[in-house]
Amino acid sequence: YKRGFIKLYARYLKLEVDKIINDLEFCVIDLETTGGNAQKDRIIEIGMVKIKNREITSTKSFLVNPNIPIPEFIQKLTNIKQADVADAPVIEDIIEEVVEYIGEDIIVAHNISFDVPFLNGVLKRLKKDKLQNKVICTNVMTKYLIPEILNSNLNYMSKLFKIEHSKAHRAEDDALATAKLLIKYLDIFSSKGLKK
Repeated sequence: YKRGFIKLYARYLKLEVDKIINDLEFCVIDLETTGGNAQKDRIIEIGMVKIKNREITSTKSFLVNPNIPIPEFIQKLTNIKQADVADAPVIEDIIEEVVEYIGEDIIVAHNISFDVPFLNGVLKRLKKDKLQNKVICTNVMTKYLIPEILNSNLNYMSKLFKIEHSKAHRAEDDALATAKLLIKYLDIFSSKGLKK
């Protein structure tokens, strides 16, 4: 009788945890930029992926004309050339669409301390409200879930979890890989009955 009650209670807890996890809506973002300084550097590509019920529901991406030269190093890293962004919209023309797409979702990135300040820097420069969304960093999650790991970069994590990630340092592909990594972690939370 006791064993049956414990199994029933465990099943109830899993259903409760699954409901909490599945009710959350996420927008995974990734930015490619001309450099690491949110004040002077500019966005050249934005990738966004929506997750609901632990499934990818949509994606959106933009090439962005930074109106400044893309350094050679960044062109080699991202394979985004100056000619690729010459006819792309400037950030001022698409930022509203980006913010609207994110909505009130929890923002996720593999390095949230880079991506969100960059977007907020653009919004501040344009005298618009900063993003107030809750945020999750899959890089930080990795360090908590696998504390002994020495390398937590997205490329390595994709190999570790067998996530397809053929175009590293391209915004949409990085956002998709991050989204799939987040789903793997949410599955772990579900299997372990973790609510927080």
